[in-house]
Amino acid sequence: MELESRERLNTWRARIEAIVGAEKRIAEAAKDIAEHWEKRQAAEVGKGLIVCMSRRNCVDLYDQVVKFRPDWHSADEAAGKIKIVLTGSWCTRPLGRREHLGISKAHLAHWSTI
Repeated sequence: MELESRERLNTWRARIEAIVGAEKRIAEAAKDIAEHWEKRQAAEVGKGLIVCMSRRNCVDLYDQVVKFRPDWHSADEAAGKIKIVLTGSWCTRPLGRREHLGISKAHLAHWSTI
């Protein structure tokens, strides 16, 4: 793909991501997801999966769901009702997003000293 086409595609994707990730839209989706999940759980026990367009939108959606249902969150990986699975390197993530990456305490200690 030539450079100009790639830049146009990246610009288009950034615009779409901004529209999809608008604060009001994320808040409405989070509320709908929380309500839908509770209705489904009343009828049948199960799991759910939400796929987002970007890591930023995923974390923003998580934060909004937790605003509606604070008891769903837990910093402990084995507790809570909601988690985020992100791909990528821990050291390249912005500081506000690192708590969503599941890593060992030894790995965390290593990167905290750098």
